[in-house]
Amino acid sequence: MKEADKLIVFDTETTGLDFEEDEIIQLSIINADGDVLFNEYIKPEKKTEWPSAQKVHGISPEMLKDKHGYSEYVDEVRKIFNKAEVIVAYNNAYDVEMLRKWGIDLDDKIQEDVMKDYALYYGEYVPAYSEFKWQKLTKCAEYFGYEFKAHDSLEDVRATLFCYRKLEKLKESGEYMDRVKENIERIWGVKDKEEVNPKKKTGMMKGGG
Repeated sequence: MKEADKLIVFDTETTGLDFEEDEIIQLSIINADGDVLFNEYIKPEKKTEWPSAQKVHGISPEMLKDKHGYSEYVDEVRKIFNKAEVIVAYNNAYDVEMLRKWGIDLDDKIQEDVMKDYALYYGEYVPAYSEFKWQKLTKCAEYFGYEFKAHDSLEDVRATLFCYRKLEKLKESGEYMDRVKENIERIWGVKDKEEVNPKKKTGMMKGGG
C-alpha cells in the first residue's frame, strides 16, 4: 500500500440533499498525492430524474442510463476506505452519511472537514444564529488562489485537497489558531486568548458545501 493512500479526499454528487430519498450519482476519491483512486458516475436505483440537483451539477439521467449501479462498485470503494487512516472532505457529514447507505461505515477513521476548519478561520459571524457561517468550497478555494470547475466531484476533491494543505500549513505555523482566537475575541470579547477552545466557544451555521 502506498503511504499516500493513508489519507484520502472524497466527494459525492447526488440526486438531492435528502439522506433518506436521494442517491449518489458520482463519487470521486483521490489520495494525498492527488492520484485518482476512484472516479465514476453511478446509475441510481430509485430516482429517475432530479431536476433541481441537475441544475447544480449538470448530471442528467441521460448521462447515467448506461452506467452501473453502486453495487458494482461498493467492494472497490470499501477497500479504498479500509486502507485509509484519515479521510478528508468538504462538508464531511453529508458525504459520510451518503456512503453509510452503501454499507460503508467510516466512524473509525480520523475525519477532517475542511469546511468547518475554514469557517473558523474565515470568521464570518452571524449574530442571528450565534454561529460562524459555513462557506462554500468555491469561496474557500478562491481565498487560497485555486481555480476549478465546481460541482464535479473530481474537481471538488482536488480543490478540497488544495485547501486542506493550505490550512494545514497555517496550523503548523500557528497562524491558523491565532486567527481563530482573534475571531473569537472580536465576537465574544474574550480577553485571554490562551484559554479559548474554538470547538467549545463557537457554533457554525450552514452556508455551503
